[in-house]
Parts: sequence; C-alpha cells; structure tokens
Amino acid sequence: MNLSETTKDVLKRIELAEQEHDYHRHLDELVVEDYIPVDKNFSYHWSLSQKLGYSILKYSLIYPYSWVANRFWLKTEVRGRRHLKSLTTGAIVCSNHVNKLDAVAIQKALLGKQVHYTVAEFNNRKSRLGTYMRAFGCMPIPYSFEGKKKFDKVVKEFLDKNHWITFFPEGSEWWCYEKPRPLQMGAYHFAAKYHVPILPIFITFKKLGVFNKEGIEKRKFILHILNPIFPKKENTLKENKEYLHQENEKRFKECYEAFYHKKLL
Repeated sequence: MNLSETTKDVLKRIELAEQEHDYHRHLDELVVEDYIPVDKNFSYHWSLSQKLGYSILKYSLIYPYSWVANRFWLKTEVRGRRHLKSLTTGAIVCSNHVNKLDAVAIQKALLGKQVHYTVAEFNNRKSRLGTYMRAFGCMPIPYSFEGKKKFDKVVKEFLDKNHWITFFPEGSEWWCYEKPRPLQMGAYHFAAKYHVPILPIFITFKKLGVFNKEGIEKRKFILHILNPIFPKKENTLKENKEYLHQENEKRFKECYEAFYHKKLL
C-alpha cells in the first residue's frame, strides 16, 4: 500500500467521528517517532550545506516521486489556475486535508511558486522521511510558547518575501472525505495580521470503478483553485480573521455543492 491509500478500519473511524461531530479528530494511528523540537535552537532557515543537500534531494528524488504520485496514484487534475493571476504578494493557502499526499497535489497546482507546507511538530522527524519532508518545504508548527513566537516571526518573513504558506485548517487528515469540515482559525489569524490574501484550495474526487487489494475504490483527485479572499483595509484584526474564515468556509461549501450536485447538510 502506498502513502496515498488507506485501510477499511480508518474509513470506519471517519464514519464514527462524523456521527459524533468530532471533525478534527486524528484517525490514523499516530506513531510519534523521535522528532526535532522547534525550540530556541531550531532554525527555519537552511544553511548553505542544507540548501545544497536539499536541492539535490528535490531534483533527484522528491520531484520524480511527486510526478509519479500525481500521475499514477492521485491522477491529479488541476482546475482554476486563472485565479492565481491576481496574487502578487505573499499568501496563505488553505486546503481541505484529505490524503497524506495532498501537499504533493498542491505542489503540482502551484508549480513555480515558493510554497511552504505547515505540519504538526511531531512530523519534524529525525528520520530519513523527516529529511525528505523538510526538503519538500514542510514547516513545523511548534508546541511551545517560545517556538510559537519564532514561528510567527518566520511567517511574516516568508510572506514579506512573497512566499506562500499552506495550512490545512481542518486540523487532521480524513482520507478522501468529500464534505468540507469546520475550519480552525490559525491560518486566518496570520492572513489578517499580515494583511495577505487567503488562497482557498478544495480537493474533490471522482470514483474510478477500480478497487485496491483492500476492496477500497480508487479515486481521481480534482483540485480546485478558488478565488482568492483579500482582507479588508477598513476591518480590525478580529473582523478580518472572522471575515476570511467565513468566506473560506463559504467557498468550500459552494465548490462542494457545485461539483457533487448536492446540498451540504
């Protein structure tokens, strides 16, 4: 089983969490390996040797892997690239979280942009996989107060450089879950604080009539780049956070209903 697939027991957990309206619940078995904590010694900036090593990794391994994943496993189709034309600054990208490889699909959609991908701190692993994730552009969200201050500072720095930072505000990955889930506020705080737009991305699925060894039907990923949402100059920080959050939820809902031809209940 490759990373894009799941198991039937995870699908049962999704059904149970949905029945209990626990939409941020982590459903996969969390195996927390040794990870690099985001503390006063951690740096989001790469040294010269890291830049060289990560560059070699990206072109020799990560980009070929991403191409295979998008072409053969996810079968990614991107719609709405025209909406990128209005973005000339840094931006916060907000996507539904529906697969372990959804960042790979987003990378394809935003090819040519400098994009970072936020992950939980426990995913900042010491293992080889952790090295690959950092080379890909993963950016751990820290647990500690000191770490959060450092994270806030680097978010501003990256946005000022016109980088884009991806958040998954649903908070946990639910495999190929079609409906939009309630969005947590963190991403909208940064967009409002630093007055940058939200770029909403909503991933939908087409069932292919082909089943894996577990008997789970395979899906084609259709990634929708939606209209950016710009903060309002006249709004306060709190007002903009609420406005950006509500508009993002609204656009996810509209995309869901238009694609699947059914109302979100």
